[in-house]
Amino acid sequence: MSFGAEKALCAAVLTPYALMLGFGRLALLLLTSMTVAGVVAAVVLVVGHINVGLVPSTSAPDGRQWAAHLVRTTASFSTGSGAVRWITGGMTHHLRPAAPRHQLPAIHAGTATALAAAAGEPLRDFPTLRAAIRSHGVRLRELGCAEPAGGRLPDRLSPGG
Repeated sequence: MSFGAEKALCAAVLTPYALMLGFGRLALLLLTSMTVAGVVAAVVLVVGHINVGLVPSTSAPDGRQWAAHLVRTTASFSTGSGAVRWITGGMTHHLRPAAPRHQLPAIHAGTATALAAAAGEPLRDFPTLRAAIRSHGVRLRELGCAEPAGGRLPDRLSPGG
């Protein structure tokens, strides 16, 4: 689809809403929804990939190491919650991105668990979003307190310094 055709389609879809709501209200609605979606996406991304027990990767995995890479760098949370599962997909969305949301629990219980076992890594699955966010905070504190290469923090950063 060309750039002009995309803009024409966008205008055709948004014009009735602009007529019903008014341009200002439509703009506010779009701005609010994009802000909320951006915050949700950021929380899901950082909590799912920067957490206790996850190991950051320094290089792209080759074909046979992909599963181990996935298990080492991704955590799932609230897999029992239909709403959170629908929004995030958990680690399972990396395995089957096009899978219907109702199939994700079975894929998580079968495929994801089998991949973790085959990779010799534990499957990191937090029971709730709150638990995952708390663990993310712990991981950020760990990363923030890592000693520099010289082994000593500058006085201004030392506890009590």
